[in-house]
Amino acid sequence: MKQLILFFSAFIFSSISIAQSTATLDEKKGFMDLKIGNPISQYSDNVYNDDKDSSVYHIKDLSKYNIDNREIKEIQLYVSKDSKKTIEQIVFSFEDRLQEYMEKARDEGENLDKRIEYGKLAENIAEQGTDLSYYYNLFLKAFGTPKIESQIHIWKGKKIQLIYTKIKGDGYGAFMFSRIYTPEELKKSKQDEAKKAAEKF
Repeated sequence: MKQLILFFSAFIFSSISIAQSTATLDEKKGFMDLKIGNPISQYSDNVYNDDKDSSVYHIKDLSKYNIDNREIKEIQLYVSKDSKKTIEQIVFSFEDRLQEYMEKARDEGENLDKRIEYGKLAENIAEQGTDLSYYYNLFLKAFGTPKIESQIHIWKGKKIQLIYTKIKGDGYGAFMFSRIYTPEELKKSKQDEAKKAAEKF
């Protein structure tokens, strides 16, 4: 997951120019009640802090963000490193459950009723497509056609951008909502990092 975020970050700070009509993306500012710019304290009942990175939070109850029973594997919230701790990035990741369900359906050590249930779940995914493709099509309808650079799909508003990439196979991938930084903000961020680095020695 760490590599995925680094991969995304390279695109956040790049100067890709995308002519899109994505006013809805700026209006939404995220997904459901998860909004870029909101303080993390607003979600205190449904998040826990990452044990390795204090600026990363994980959603506890993912079910409230599932649409039409389409499952999200994980949602991570990346917050600002100042005292305000406002959300700067929202990352949704997905896994290929089709293979998992098929393996469980074929597992002779599993309870027969469970095997039948997993078989039906696998059949539904095979017929309706993966959870990842469902959310991709949802964003496609909401925000229009993205700009495609290699394997990266980017919807870019004036203030918010949404980046999508497949990780491997058809069912593995992630989406990231993030702020679009002005040149002045990027410059200040680099200056702040340089100052913090200098304070260490």
